[in-house]
Amino acid sequence: PLLEESQISWATASFDSPAGMIESSWIRKDGQLEMQVVVLPNCAAELQLQEKDAENISENEHVKKLATINGFHIFELSPGIHNL
Repeated sequence: PLLEESQISWATASFDSPAGMIESSWIRKDGQLEMQVVVLPNCAAELQLQEKDAENISENEHVKKLATINGFHIFELSPGIHNL
């Protein structure tokens, strides 16, 4: 999200795809971004975050940093529920 916390502080979305329910939500609290992303089995998701929002995301076997482009960190998320 490129909007400031005073403009929009949370969002949630879901989509019933042929592979299953795709879900994501986020909230900004005290300048921090908290997210939950559901990635379906046999799928992957690409997550793009501004540098300041990506500071606390650690790479592991389920979250891989792919690149940094124009101030955005790009991550690949494996199947599962990710609380970031």
